[in-house]
Amino acid sequence: MVEYHVVRDGVDQDAIARLLAPRFASVDVTRYWSSHASVFQRAGERLGMSNTFAVRARDLRGSAGD
Repeated sequence: MVEYHVVRDGVDQDAIARLLAPRFASVDVTRYWSSHASVFQRAGERLGMSNTFAVRARDLRGSAGD
């Protein structure tokens, strides 16, 4: 299960990870830079910036009926 979100006002990737953690064996948040313009993509990567994140939750615990 993977959810992608653009970091904007009110979106808290760490809160999403905490919400998922009890239901999944593994929850990882990856922060990265994403831009449609290649020059800004390269610059953001070089500067270590992040404006986007992905939450990856693996190995659902229990069954759907829990």
